Amino acid sequence: MSQEFDNTGKSALWDSKSEHPKAPLLKGHVYAHRDIAKGEKVALAFWPNEGYEKGGSKPRFRGKVEDVRTGGGESAPVPVSRAADEPDDFRDGLPF
Repeated sequence: MSQEFDNTGKSALWDSKSEHPKAPLLKGHVYAHRDIAKGEKVALAFWPNEGYEKGGSKPRFRGKVEDVRTGGGESAPVPVSRAADEPDDFRDGLPF
């Protein structure tokens, strides 16, 4: 029997297993907390994972996904303006 967890609004980063010089240092995933529009800016925050062991199955960092905060302390989606020639898959310099 598999155990399911609610990972809504969570994220994690692992050490990249590739030794290639152009490989990323860390790779990970995000479980969106709501529908996210193309080009929308979403806040990510990461903390070191206490249970991390190099080469183990636990991520190096655990994180949180949330809306970008506005000046009034409230969270609100913030649209991102991009250059017309910027490819969609490299928004903010991250290819994922």
